[in-house]
Amino acid sequence: MKGKVFPVLFWGFIILLLLNFHLRGAIPHDEGQMLNAASKLLAGQIPYKDFQFFYTPFSIFLLSLTFKVFGESILIEKLLAFAISLGSSYLIWEITYQTSKKIFWGILSVLLFIFWGSAVINFVWPVMLCIFLGLLNLKFVLAYQQKSKTATILLIGFTAALVLLTKQNFGIAILVVNFLTLILNSKFHSKEVVKHYLFGFILPILLFFSYLLVNNSLAIFFKEMYYIMFVKIAGEGMLATPFVYTDVFLNQIVRTGFYLLPLLVGITALFVCKEKKTLYPIILLPTAYYLLGIRPTTDFVHLAPFIAMLSLPLSVLFLKKKKLSIVFLIALLILGVHSVLFRGLYKWEAPILMHNNYAGSFKTNVFIDDKHKIVFDTVIPIIRNSSSEYIFIYHYSPIFYFLSDKKNPTRYDNLPPEIFTENVQIEVIKDITNASVDTIVIDKKFGDKTLFAKFINENFTPVLQLSELSIWKKK
Repeated sequence: MKGKVFPVLFWGFIILLLLNFHLRGAIPHDEGQMLNAASKLLAGQIPYKDFQFFYTPFSIFLLSLTFKVFGESILIEKLLAFAISLGSSYLIWEITYQTSKKIFWGILSVLLFIFWGSAVINFVWPVMLCIFLGLLNLKFVLAYQQKSKTATILLIGFTAALVLLTKQNFGIAILVVNFLTLILNSKFHSKEVVKHYLFGFILPILLFFSYLLVNNSLAIFFKEMYYIMFVKIAGEGMLATPFVYTDVFLNQIVRTGFYLLPLLVGITALFVCKEKKTLYPIILLPTAYYLLGIRPTTDFVHLAPFIAMLSLPLSVLFLKKKKLSIVFLIALLILGVHSVLFRGLYKWEAPILMHNNYAGSFKTNVFIDDKHKIVFDTVIPIIRNSSSEYIFIYHYSPIFYFLSDKKNPTRYDNLPPEIFTENVQIEVIKDITNASVDTIVIDKKFGDKTLFAKFINENFTPVLQLSELSIWKKK
């Protein structure tokens, strides 16, 4: 009986903790993008062909399927994010407990993941889904090392493909980790293993390509991926931030050292435990994710998920350096708790515990902060009363499309300056005109001297201003 009480109490607490975090907040930009993209899929639109999406699409396919079964709302999206977090927490527990053989280490590892992962990114976002799928892939790798089964190898390849179909850079990372595992571990040294891995990997890739081919969007997908990844991100530096920020020298050292932490911990664990090759995948997964994911945008939101995974290499390091590993893990956990209490949700919003106003309308059904309660209650009724089925939002708050049940007349939910070229402006102006849009929402200070600015100022007039958010009506 005693052995059954602990799991019930512990996982009951974890479920309540995760629900407490996941049922708060409604982020207009990134979360709004996922909500609106999934809603478009459900309405029959094809990603890349009908609307631009920067990532591979498994996350929005999954969210769209969830909407199909349970209905469209932020609550349903948050519950899917909760399920992903709960799955990741369980896998973190399984892997770290089996590695360390210590219950307290498994507990600390789960809490570290929650306070640095789930409480920072509490909505359906490709990174968090990639972490879950990567952990699942790692679990299958470790299981195959214990008991060699063909089905397990198929699942290793299958989950690797799903990571690639969720986010491109993480897909490359998981392929590198699996490749190194095949080379370094004699358990995987056979043609049959490679054959079954490739079969498991290729199957979902072929299904996705078939979907694109049937919908006449395969060429568009490759063109879009090349344009976003190589022309805009790699070539023009879109989304790029400095790795070493300008600051007082001491602050630079501390901040840069902290941002290098996942790499430093991974290298240390590999060096200290170099003879334990069967544990290499546990170290390699978070390290490869970090190396392929920390650039081009290096900030708190992009770092936090990698800190959340640090219990994996630390659990290997724990086998040789127990006291150091425990102190380090507890210190990170304390920092995570402090961050949740005092740092803004997803960096830019109010701290997560300040999102305590229940919003029961406009497909919301979660708790939001005072600012968003006022904005939603004021702005959404105005948008809904628009005479057109279309509105346009400039430049990145697609949550208003979702909550107002209005359509975007263009294929762009996100229009950073690097994307909003003169040709795109001409395209957007044409789409707005053809759709008879009479309401435009602007979520930034609007004074740029562009073709689009000229079009807005000549044809629309502002009727409402809330902070930087404004609503413009057709003259």
